[in-house]
Amino acid sequence: MDHTDPYFLKSSDHSRLVIVSQLLDGDNYSTWHCTITITISLSAKNKLGFIDGTIKPLFEKYPKYPLWCHCNDMVMAWLLNALTPTLANSVIHADAPAEIRRTIPKHKQGRQSVSQYYTKLKSLWDELGSYQSMSHCTCGALKVLQAQDDEKQVIQFFMGLNDSYTVIRDHILLMQSVPSVKKAYFMIMQEEQQCEVGEHNSSDVAHAMNVSNSNKSHKPPGSSSSSNSKAQETNSSKDTAPRSNSRKQWRNQ
Repeated sequence: MDHTDPYFLKSSDHSRLVIVSQLLDGDNYSTWHCTITITISLSAKNKLGFIDGTIKPLFEKYPKYPLWCHCNDMVMAWLLNALTPTLANSVIHADAPAEIRRTIPKHKQGRQSVSQYYTKLKSLWDELGSYQSMSHCTCGALKVLQAQDDEKQVIQFFMGLNDSYTVIRDHILLMQSVPSVKKAYFMIMQEEQQCEVGEHNSSDVAHAMNVSNSNKSHKPPGSSSSSNSKAQETNSSKDTAPRSNSRKQWRNQ
């Protein structure tokens, strides 16, 4: 590869390379003049385009996409090496909370059970909470904020449920005090279990009716003919009885 190609990397270019002498810690931003050093260093390595926008990100279908990813990650590593470890860690996860906040409203139950849906949603809440630090105070404001977060989670949980839970969901929201998300989850679970029991009982009744109708429609062969023959014999005996009596009366005369 031509050394003038922006995707070209020398053997001395590695991810642990430090291109500035003073690390940025946040407090020294006003006196931090390493931006000039970074600009010069990246320009010398023909990588300035990765931070000023002149080198556009490539799509996966392009042949040079792997090269772009490799060089882009290398430049990112150099920039992170210009920060203190604490600041670098916060920069790495800068987009994570925002991405989780965008994911939560999109998470729907769909074909999942209530348990599966809630477990996935709770994992997103826990992951988001790992990026947030709650301050300690004695004024009572922390309890208010916690209550607001709990109510927000209940709403998020209900919004992703299937429409079949609309009745129980509205009933819970109309309660005098909205329950915790854990209690709301158990209430929805009870509704799901009751629905499953009702569906099972309905299927049993339908099956029993089908069996009964099937038995009625499939009578043993010959049962109707034997019944008819018995009826004919009975009628025949009734017809012959009067005739024999009339003959006896004629002879006596």
